[in-house]
Amino acid sequence: MKTKAIFLLVLSLSCIACNKENKNNPEKNIIVGGVYLPYTGLVRSSTNSTINISGSIYQFVRIEAIYYSHKPTTNQNVFIMTFADTLSTKGKTVELDIFTKYMNPADFFQKSLLPVDSIILASTSVSENFFNINAILTWDTAYFENFSFKGKGYFEIIDTLHSTIEPSIFYPAQRINFEFK
Repeated sequence: MKTKAIFLLVLSLSCIACNKENKNNPEKNIIVGGVYLPYTGLVRSSTNSTINISGSIYQFVRIEAIYYSHKPTTNQNVFIMTFADTLSTKGKTVELDIFTKYMNPADFFQKSLLPVDSIILASTSVSENFFNINAILTWDTAYFENFSFKGKGYFEIIDTLHSTIEPSIFYPAQRINFEFK
């Protein structure tokens, strides 16, 4: 029994001591199983936004967002916006996860136009990844300081997105305005 315990201890220590770096990895800074690093805290704001889902227009009066590094998994960053309708009894929310190239938040939160090719859209009970899309994230004004941000802009879906999970759901070409005060 003592021999087995010593053997398992030595085996465990040798596994821990192994260099887990993959020499064939073209991106030297990707850390498999790493931690997602938040660039901002959660920012909340009142807003007047509309989103067209399957031909129905939904009005939203509150928005929350956060920006963080998704580098350990995809070498990208993610800007997550959650739109909420706090006025109706249904309490509808829509989450929009916008994947951008890996960049510092000071570069992201400034007046710019960023092409977007992958997002996650979640409304009601359906959350779906959309890849190879044609969309643009535009900041008309933006400001980043001390783990927070402010700004006004819009997300534009150029071509209609059709759900493969729920065939009756689609997101037509549209412009989704947002503002963080």
